[in-house]
Amino acid sequence: LSAPPLLERYLDLRENHPGTPAMVEEVRAQLLEACCAEICSAAERAGKELTAKAAHARVDAIYFKLRKNNVPLDNKFFNIFMSALIKAGAYRRASDVFAEIEAPNLQCYTTLVKAYSRSKRLSKALAVPKFMRAKGILPTLLTYNSLISACVVNNRKHLCTEILKEMARDGIKPTLETWNTVLNYYAKQQRGPKRLDDALEIVSQMKALGAKPDRITYTTLVKICCAQGIMDQAERYVAIMENSPDTAKPDIVTYNTLIEGYGRMNRVVKALEIFDKIEESPTLEPDYLTYSLAIRACSRRSRFEEAERILDLMRERNVQPNAPVFVSLIKLYSRKGLYEKCLGVMKEMKETGFQPDVRAMSGLMHAYINGGKTDLALTVFRDMKVGLFRPDVVSYTLLLRAFVARGDISKGFDVLKIMSKSGVTPNEVTFNELIYGALKSKQPLEARRAIAVMLSSPAPKLSRRFFTALTTGAALAFPDAPRERAAFLRQVAATMKKAGFKANAQLFLAVMEACSEGEDLEMAKDEIEGRKRGRYVVAESDERLVAAVEVSWRARFIRSRL
Repeated sequence: LSAPPLLERYLDLRENHPGTPAMVEEVRAQLLEACCAEICSAAERAGKELTAKAAHARVDAIYFKLRKNNVPLDNKFFNIFMSALIKAGAYRRASDVFAEIEAPNLQCYTTLVKAYSRSKRLSKALAVPKFMRAKGILPTLLTYNSLISACVVNNRKHLCTEILKEMARDGIKPTLETWNTVLNYYAKQQRGPKRLDDALEIVSQMKALGAKPDRITYTTLVKICCAQGIMDQAERYVAIMENSPDTAKPDIVTYNTLIEGYGRMNRVVKALEIFDKIEESPTLEPDYLTYSLAIRACSRRSRFEEAERILDLMRERNVQPNAPVFVSLIKLYSRKGLYEKCLGVMKEMKETGFQPDVRAMSGLMHAYINGGKTDLALTVFRDMKVGLFRPDVVSYTLLLRAFVARGDISKGFDVLKIMSKSGVTPNEVTFNELIYGALKSKQPLEARRAIAVMLSSPAPKLSRRFFTALTTGAALAFPDAPRERAAFLRQVAATMKKAGFKANAQLFLAVMEACSEGEDLEMAKDEIEGRKRGRYVVAESDERLVAAVEVSWRARFIRSRL
């Protein structure tokens, strides 16, 4: 407690001067004010100077100190205390504290809604207005906005509509904040082609009720467009904002959203154009996220010079690089095996007060592997375990890759067993690395074994990346034996069929190519007949190529009979 004199004075007045109630109450108010200020300070530092756990412990310590000394607490204190617990991630603790409030007011109930929402207890959040009415407290706009936000956080769009109807019954008109909260639902969704259309319908409703779109409205629409890859539309919304009144002018958040969108689509040139536009603007001030997103975009396309230029600009502007910036740089250098550069970044990371995390260590492993230093990659993994890091699926996949790069496929299978014991589920990349590595080492039986393990795993993913790893690996395993390569790929297709999966057009085309190289007309004919019977799944984008290959083969069949 930062104000022990106030607590001591309060206790002294209460115990030794009971005849001065006004003074006792005044000192109690001062004490609670000081405690609230310290609680707010700890909450604001959560996730920054303090870990969330440390912030939670600090605000709890203040609360228990006051409780231990029987200091009466008011609604203002409880509301601030609950809000601080929410910021520190202690959502259930915040809702539990509510039970200790003798006569909660509107603000306390609204904070309770937030606590239930963050702890994924939406049904409890939606029940709060009922309890409020039972106590004679009517929900206000703030309450309803919190409920709508809870529905958005928990992905329950249809409930937002019900709350809007309830607001209308209570005679409460939605504000711009209400509409923007509903609109944010569509920005949060990661899938759905109708997302933008639905969002625009919300904008039409808000305009019909007299609410004018503001900066948050348009930025949310930009975010939705970026998430769907409709970058031209995103740029059009930004242009509308640039020609709008001050309340709708784009800010750094808007432009950061554009940089992130272009970066995600690997359109680095456009991302850097937006970055340079911010740098040249007299009214925009780039923040650490601006630099981080721009460096991350460069990292995706291995644009070293641009990334280093942006890092130099950060330093010139005295913007402290944060952990994500350092990790993006490590990923950038790791792709080219520049492990010395990665070590330099990690050194700077430590000097600026950031301890390398599992992402940074994995990046260093990746750099060593790509730089041909697999022994050092294995050493980094051991250091992670000694340093009490919890390796994730990326770390284990890189460990597996280090072994298979040396041709030690059996150790790769051992990694799968270790992952299982550690509760880490191998993903598609993990299996692809093992399959491709086995084939590159000319161990097709081990590759088939890896495929069998993958097919028996929970929810195996057989994307185009898997078939690319399989077909390119098979070309390496059987470079001068096309008939054996075709037979191997057909065996894989049969294994997949037995497990309930179908091969795609990539595998079919790879078999047909091998048949062509090996001049095996009978196998080619059987494959075409098998495709017609549904042995393969052909995507719409592959239909024309498959048809062209089959036409070419039919011509060969005719020539062979002449």
